[in-house]
Amino acid sequence: MVAGEVKALSKQTAKATEDIDGQLRSIRQANRELAASVAAVHEDFATIRTAVAGVTTAIGSYDCSLKTVSQYAQQAADSVEGIAATLDQSSAAARAIVEKLRGLEQSSRYP
Repeated sequence: MVAGEVKALSKQTAKATEDIDGQLRSIRQANRELAASVAAVHEDFATIRTAVAGVTTAIGSYDCSLKTVSQYAQQAADSVEGIAATLDQSSAAARAIVEKLRGLEQSSRYP
């Protein structure tokens, strides 16, 4: 009877060992799949990070360009104001000259 019990225990031990081995294989496979998933997520984050960096750079360039355009627009406005002031002065001088010429013309007609 002892030999039969040892044989039964041996079979149970072999069966338990096979079950444990199968569970270990399943755990290892799940671990590999998890590692692959984590790697894929990491790659996705890297892609997103690159895209965000590109957008950030583009926004910075746009902001810089917008500031430059704003500066040129301000310079143009300042130039237009300067030109307008010069034209006002020239116009006033021209009116004064016209008035003097009219005065000379009238004084030359009536001695």
